[in-house]
Amino acid sequence: MFRLLPIRWLALFLLASLIAAPSMALRAQESTSWEARYYDNEFLVGDAKIRRGEGALSFDWGIHSPGEGIPADGFSARFGADPYLSGGTYRFEFRVDDAFNFHVDHQLVLTTYNSPRPGQLLYVDVSLAAGTHHFQVDYREITGHAYLHLRWYNITNPPAPVTYPADQLADGGIVVIPNSWYAQYYNNQTLSGRPLATQTTEPINYDWGDGRPQHGIPADHWSARFSINRTLQGGRYTAIFNVHYDDGVRFIVNGQTWLDTWGNPQGGTLTATRELSPGPHTLTIEYNDNTHYAFLRFQLKREGGGSSATYSPAAAQPSRPVATPFIDVVTYGEGRVSTGRLNVRSFPDTRDSPVLAVTTFGNSHPIVGRNVDGSWLQIVSNGRLGWVYARYLTLNAAARRADIPITYQSATSLRPETGYGLIARVRTYIRAYPGEGEALLGTLPAAENAVIVGRTEEWGWWQIRYDGMQGWVAADSVRIDTRLLLQEVPVTAP
Repeated sequence: MFRLLPIRWLALFLLASLIAAPSMALRAQESTSWEARYYDNEFLVGDAKIRRGEGALSFDWGIHSPGEGIPADGFSARFGADPYLSGGTYRFEFRVDDAFNFHVDHQLVLTTYNSPRPGQLLYVDVSLAAGTHHFQVDYREITGHAYLHLRWYNITNPPAPVTYPADQLADGGIVVIPNSWYAQYYNNQTLSGRPLATQTTEPINYDWGDGRPQHGIPADHWSARFSINRTLQGGRYTAIFNVHYDDGVRFIVNGQTWLDTWGNPQGGTLTATRELSPGPHTLTIEYNDNTHYAFLRFQLKREGGGSSATYSPAAAQPSRPVATPFIDVVTYGEGRVSTGRLNVRSFPDTRDSPVLAVTTFGNSHPIVGRNVDGSWLQIVSNGRLGWVYARYLTLNAAARRADIPITYQSATSLRPETGYGLIARVRTYIRAYPGEGEALLGTLPAAENAVIVGRTEEWGWWQIRYDGMQGWVAADSVRIDTRLLLQEVPVTAP
């Protein structure tokens, strides 16, 4: 025989259930075990090079690899988990650089996979019944910094806002940044190729004089990149730089450029002021030394001192880029930037072409022309003409590739076809020059054919034409036409 609970006991039971709900969601999140697979390409193609279990999805790889066999740029990962959740509507918050897909119970609910939005807090609300649910996160790293952060909670019981402590400030409101910067040094003035030296350093206060910054780096015509992740309070911040008059510097926060004298050195004291939301921020300094004396000093100043602030999705959204200034040239439609950060160069080449500006995801630019093979487009950026990779611009309806005139007759003009072809064994990168570290033009899908137009002298790379692009593919990733007479393919390596 059953007895009814007294009303007061029933009320206490219901209250305890409400209190337990958020802690149950929190425990589920903290105890979730993710099955992780890491791939040595951007597209989750082939066999995973690393398989391991991971805890919470809160990674900040910076500019490093997540593990042995995985490159620091151009990798991807898939994470799967099956947590048990009580019924309700859950909010899933992401902060990702570069891109991701998020599936719940095998349904895609949020994606930036082909339109990265680094530095932004993104979220989606999903109604779930009580029980076990399958989560899958597909992550894509293209270039630069890499991080992936996910948290979720029942929206009827949101967690307490995150409150950040006051910054440590020195005299004059200068922010003390005790964490080590990650430094990369290049033996050229354009941050091209792989760095010859890397180290951690603090703070950014250098006076190299007429000497070299690192062993193996020349005393003149070199460049360096310094990066750090730092949690900051919300407020108005001013970046202060001191550089030599003929040296260039860029300051980038969360993928957005605050200051850029890279192709137009000014020297002396340089400043840039903007608002920052409270929370984690990625700071990047890029510097190039031209000739003679070299020095670089950096300080970050916060106005107002020590008021605390809370973190919210609305506050975390970075400001949108400003519109492109007008320049009086004939244009052929517009292209929208589809990657987080895109260099605008003085001519279509990645090796020796100075960077004039940096444009970011979502910016639209008028198109003026193209190079011979269509791999680069000439655009208007900040009132100047410059060149960007065509693969990172999504053309609008008014832009037809066939109508865009050739405005640069480069040394890498269209090669005559040899009459032979090749087939990709796997999805294969098409690069601007023969070499694993060279810039990407696009990809040749697995089992896809391409026309051969040239080769390297040692047969390690083939020059091909595919989908309007002329570029290079590694010989070990393709198979060639069995009718091919090797001596008939000319050596075309630059």
